[in-house]
Amino acid sequence: PYTTLFRSVNLFKTPGAFNEEALMKYLGPDKTREDNPPHLFAVLNDSVIAALSDNKPQMHVLLSNGPGTGISFTLSRSLNFLEKAFGTSDVHFSDRITTALYILHTFTNAKMPRNDDSCRASITCRLGMRPADRTVCSADVRAYGLEASRVIFQGPSERNFHIFYQLCQGATDEMKAKYHLQPVESYRYLNRRLNVEGVPDDEPSSFEVRSPEGELTVDDANDFLDLMSLLNAVGVQPAKQDHILRTVSAVLLVGNIDFGGEEEASIGNPECVQQVAELLRVDSAMLASSLICAMRHVVGDDAVKMSFNPQQANKCRDALAQSLYCSLIEMVTDAISWRPEDMTETWIGITVPTTAEFLFEEVIDVRKNYCNRFSQMLRNFMHEVVMNYRMEYTLFVGKEHWKAQGLQDQEVQYEENSAVLEVVGGRRGVLTLMDEISKQTWLTHEKSPLQPYLVKQLDGNESFSTCEDPEDGNVNVRLGDDAIAIRHTWGEVRYDAGNEFLRCHSYDSRLLRVVCGVLKNSTLPHIAAFGEKGVNGDASSAGSLYKESVDQYLQLLAKSHPYFITTTSANRAKVADRFERDYVLNQLHYTGTSAAMNSEAVFRS
Repeated sequence: PYTTLFRSVNLFKTPGAFNEEALMKYLGPDKTREDNPPHLFAVLNDSVIAALSDNKPQMHVLLSNGPGTGISFTLSRSLNFLEKAFGTSDVHFSDRITTALYILHTFTNAKMPRNDDSCRASITCRLGMRPADRTVCSADVRAYGLEASRVIFQGPSERNFHIFYQLCQGATDEMKAKYHLQPVESYRYLNRRLNVEGVPDDEPSSFEVRSPEGELTVDDANDFLDLMSLLNAVGVQPAKQDHILRTVSAVLLVGNIDFGGEEEASIGNPECVQQVAELLRVDSAMLASSLICAMRHVVGDDAVKMSFNPQQANKCRDALAQSLYCSLIEMVTDAISWRPEDMTETWIGITVPTTAEFLFEEVIDVRKNYCNRFSQMLRNFMHEVVMNYRMEYTLFVGKEHWKAQGLQDQEVQYEENSAVLEVVGGRRGVLTLMDEISKQTWLTHEKSPLQPYLVKQLDGNESFSTCEDPEDGNVNVRLGDDAIAIRHTWGEVRYDAGNEFLRCHSYDSRLLRVVCGVLKNSTLPHIAAFGEKGVNGDASSAGSLYKESVDQYLQLLAKSHPYFITTTSANRAKVADRFERDYVLNQLHYTGTSAAMNSEAVFRS
């Protein structure tokens, strides 16, 4: 129960000393070599054998990554190794799982300011093993902590999920007519300039992925052709492929629905609602009605029709888009998994946890006047949760492991992060306070009511602060008056708690119950299932749904015996035979590895 990677490569010449030579040997001159990385495979083999021999039927390998370490490549290579090490009944298993992960990344990855292909969810693959012969018999792929708020809004220099652009750019003329596709620039959810809640800034909308020199680096049209071929390769039937593409297009068109009126909302473009209804195979008139009004039942009285105002209708529209996309991801993971129904009690799980907004010195200099969006706060929260799980398991369970061997218990120093978990996801944390303020307002304010509310409720909390200059009491113009700061484990991160921030979070799923009552009659199986679940669902917001997903992920980890593996890059430029000590140490701190290393140093001493 400690970081097996660093134990296996012996990074400590003496307790507390850092062995740069050993780490360089592990990293190798090129992280994409076919034999990359040999030590990782040794660790995986030792970990799996140890777990099985100790009668621990479930084990989980967590691949924590520093920036630019090729973690997706490492994940696929790890799966390849496990398949070769233990064997499988499918001779194409390795290629199939690698393909499945590539498909999933199309739906969960997006362009970010510093990464053109950033995964915006925590991807997990469980390999079921038959205990009798220890061969792999199934593979279940899942995505936890999806950044659903990205569906309705993106920050400067960012894009929505890859699949939206690929469908628009790569669809045939027949597909464009069938799925009512429009140019990328015309979709509200892809064009920041059409998003009425968007804060004016000098950053253009990103419709393509280009290098700093302006060269196109991602070909969305060809990537879409590859995606369709890969769906066929993993056995996704044409009918289900149609269902996937219908839902993707429907989500985009939902964002283009306009609402007019003052006190009572009305549909401004009924033809758009009709297209959405056709894609989702539901009644158009009933869908339109469910977006602007609901029936309320009072004991002893007849049902009363309650009309939404335009702000409520907008919230219902955005909530529908986010929820539909989450249901789509579930359908995709079901479709690309290999015999998940054959999952056994003995399994090996491999996870790439989501990455946070880390703030090394070179990043702080560049982004000191930049505020993060709501989606990044959720990712940072997930990262803190995983770090907390790792530190608690490593330090507390690990100490019990050493004490059982008769070794003296010693105090281990580590950075406690329960305070930041509480300030974001606690009972009186930011997400809970956002729920409260969302119920008090329909976002009709020109200025967001969230920032002053958070400041009032979290006054005196050491993990929370405003971004005011202590000398003059003003906030940098670039940050804006709605800026807040949360002190994470790796440093202070600033967030823009304005209307965009609140909009991405603030929907009450009770608004969706009427819409779900229409969708449950769809002839598309996954839409009907989504509607049936939503009709009886509890009231929830984007933040509460995210916390629920995090809880599900932790429950999965709690069932298994974890092994922690960290990948790091030796230098910022990814140049061979160069080692930047501070850069590597920052990565180890950022991934929560430092505490585990300190733990081992203490126990060795």
